[in-house]
Amino acid sequence: YSDTIEQIVLADQLGFSSAWLAEAHFDAGFSTMPAPLIVAAGLSGRTKNIRLGIGVSQLPLHNPISVAEQTATVDILTKGRLDFGVGRGTWNHNFEGFGVPWEERSTRREECIDIIERAWNEESLTYKGKHYQFNSLKVVPTPVQQPGPPLYIAANSAGTVSYTHLPLTTNREV
Repeated sequence: YSDTIEQIVLADQLGFSSAWLAEAHFDAGFSTMPAPLIVAAGLSGRTKNIRLGIGVSQLPLHNPISVAEQTATVDILTKGRLDFGVGRGTWNHNFEGFGVPWEERSTRREECIDIIERAWNEESLTYKGKHYQFNSLKVVPTPVQQPGPPLYIAANSAGTVSYTHLPLTTNREV
């Protein structure tokens, strides 16, 4: 973590435009960053200009309300320098480790994206989906960037790309 933080601090000083932090679980040979939002929060006070990207948050492994709160908090701490990459997850062992059914990853991701964007922008959030239900929640804080941090959807298969049939807000890229 110290090396990663120092590299990003130096990249900020050298004028780099962005640094991306990848979420990965249960594989010490690949990555040891299960909580990139925490690292981004730590970097918020040590950097001034570089955009900090989460690439990618495996949304089906998380509670979308918690993700909405955490991303908004990091967006505030970075003064609007957060980019938020999301995906459905690519490794079954991650899902087994968290007890989330692998076959639900696409529908969970779709619901999570909808909930997060709505949580950032609605006064009161009520949601009735297949996987998540919430009633009259006021999710705080709200992000600095409106309608929210730029949202990047990771796509490496036809099944993921087909998600783009849903209406995209102006802050989404696939």
